Amino acid sequence: MMQTPPISTDRFSGLPSRDLLLIAVCSDKGDPDPICSWARELVRLHRAREEFPDTATVCDCRRGEAIRQITELACAAEPSATVARSIGLLIDRIAAAAERAMRYLAAFGAGSEQMHAAWTTLAELELEYSDLISGRFDPRERAPS
Repeated sequence: MMQTPPISTDRFSGLPSRDLLLIAVCSDKGDPDPICSWARELVRLHRAREEFPDTATVCDCRRGEAIRQITELACAAEPSATVARSIGLLIDRIAAAAERAMRYLAAFGAGSEQMHAAWTTLAELELEYSDLISGRFDPRERAPS
């Protein structure tokens, strides 16, 4: 019988683990980690943009600010990695995928193809994040020591 691995709360060089980030974007559970807080804010902005299309410009400006904040925090946590610069954009993509996955789960149910596709996309992005923060994403992207 296959077992679900335990949730990892380990951090890589001060960055939240993939599991902590997933919890942050899929719940309103408070987390003192500032990157997780900004990730939750990105989910709220994607939701607001979807529910109120007339607020898209405001939401996009605020998203840009959140992405910059995440990138600054990631660079401070891992200053030697050039890949830290792309973490803000990746977390924005994760937040958009999480918002879509939760919306599809509520609208179409757990057995729907739309829901399955949305959660698969979210899982793929979470793996990309995990690879990025662990340095396995692309070694050529790492800054020299």
